[in-house]
Amino acid sequence: RECIQSLLLASIDLARHLPYLIPSIVARYAPCAYDKEMEVFVQNQQVHDFFKRGGASNRQDRDGLIGQVTFNVFEPNEDLRLALCHTIKRLVDSIMRLNAAGILEPYYSELIMALQTSLKDPFPEVKIAASHLLAQLLRIPQLELGAKYFATGLARAVLPNCRNRNTAVVVAAMDLLEASIVVPDRAKQKGAGSAAIADLV
Repeated sequence: RECIQSLLLASIDLARHLPYLIPSIVARYAPCAYDKEMEVFVQNQQVHDFFKRGGASNRQDRDGLIGQVTFNVFEPNEDLRLALCHTIKRLVDSIMRLNAAGILEPYYSELIMALQTSLKDPFPEVKIAASHLLAQLLRIPQLELGAKYFATGLARAVLPNCRNRNTAVVVAAMDLLEASIVVPDRAKQKGAGSAAIADLV
């Protein structure tokens, strides 16, 4: 982590190095998928397929709302999981300072998929860092199409954290929830994530 952050501070050519940096970072996160039809993130494809067939299983984004939260530990050290979030934050901040948000577009899906797994992390500081970073990514105007694609899924994924016992987790979750819901859907003239509002009830 320190090596990557030092490189970012040294003002390296980010466009040239992103194809190496981002895959090496996201490889430390648990794999997941996104079901665009249902607009939910999927950690366990087998359980998700069982749910879609009408099986007695919760929709995966409802972990924490109904039943116990499940978290697949890929990186066992919680401090390293937090450091990964901070490294991605440094990377995004460096790109934004260069006014070069467009170079993130090919990696946007990878970053969103990786970071959303941290919303279920048992370590509160990781939940907070991931929530703020996801909200930041959703608010980048140049990446609006990608934000629109994931808006409802992210809004649903963060809902369990809105009921967390840790106040700081709740504040960060509400920031991400707002950012998700208000992503512009210009064709329909509404918030792209507004479908998740029904899940609040």
